[in-house]
Amino acid sequence: MSRWNPFTPGYDHIPPVFAGRERELSVFERLISSLASKAPADDNIILFGPRGNGKSTLLNYTYKYLIDHKTVHSIIVTPFELETSGSLHQLLIEKLGLAGESVSSISTLEKRCISTMAEHPTLLMVDEAHGITRDTMVSILSLASASQNGNTNFRFILAGTPDLPSNLEEMNMPCLKKAYYMRMERLDTTSTRKALFQPLEESGYNFRLTEAEEESLIEQTQRYPHFIQCAGHAIWDVMEVSDRSYIDASAVAAAKTDFEESVNSMYWWNLEELTETQLFDCAHVVALAFSDGRPSMYIEDIENTILQYDSEANVSDVLAQLVKLGYIWESGGNSHRFEPGLPSFMNLILDIVRDRNERARGLS
Repeated sequence: MSRWNPFTPGYDHIPPVFAGRERELSVFERLISSLASKAPADDNIILFGPRGNGKSTLLNYTYKYLIDHKTVHSIIVTPFELETSGSLHQLLIEKLGLAGESVSSISTLEKRCISTMAEHPTLLMVDEAHGITRDTMVSILSLASASQNGNTNFRFILAGTPDLPSNLEEMNMPCLKKAYYMRMERLDTTSTRKALFQPLEESGYNFRLTEAEEESLIEQTQRYPHFIQCAGHAIWDVMEVSDRSYIDASAVAAAKTDFEESVNSMYWWNLEELTETQLFDCAHVVALAFSDGRPSMYIEDIENTILQYDSEANVSDVLAQLVKLGYIWESGGNSHRFEPGLPSFMNLILDIVRDRNERARGLS
């Protein structure tokens, strides 16, 4: 009977080896420390990055840590649970153990939350926060303001896709500028190797890959946490039905089909979004521009590429949509340069158009 597969290629599961997030955890720890000490502060966090980068996992890891250590009261939700300020306050009342109390108004609810959190420091973590409403954001900031003034003990972490900062900026709330905005990047090579190799090695499998084969395997994951888990999951399944205790190039090759199916399942979702927003053709010309191997492009060059395809395109809107979908991503935090959000997804776009053209030529 096969053993339980330790890899977790879900969007929110904590992986067996949580590697490469020391920077983010350090920032979170400072926030939690100031909150636990009941010190007035304005160190709330806005976390953003493409899908598959591990934002939900990081929030769940932090939530579990706080449950285990009980330093502060933690709540993790999505905007679907916080559609209005009233639903936010009701959620806090429930999570803080005050459910069933009679309240007469939103202001009374907020005052009760503030009073309770003064004695019970509370961290609110909102996942998929790019979908948060202005009404709810106003209430969150009201609670944060009360904390900053020393009237309660409350902090928040908002996590969302790359368009989260622009969505918040459109709400025109100057106090949001005081939050700490943190980009969540892909893992580095060392952390990718640790997250992928260590669970297999700890389960008794040894690697017999050359340095070049190791680099190739890591490159296939593109150092995205979700893809790392997909690769590990596929390799584990191959090894569990083999009679070998070592992982070589043939085992990696045997796992490739399952790995690619997992990756493509995410890509087909992205393809559907590109089609629904009528951005597929623009995405294709951008992929063509990047196909020469350049790691990044100036925003003006991307705009010109799009305009050469469609002179009437609203390039600012197109770029905003491509960023929202994670198709392109600010390069190193430089708002003037962009890089592919998922390089292999651009390759898939190129393959789809190439196949489509070949079929068309075959019919002519």
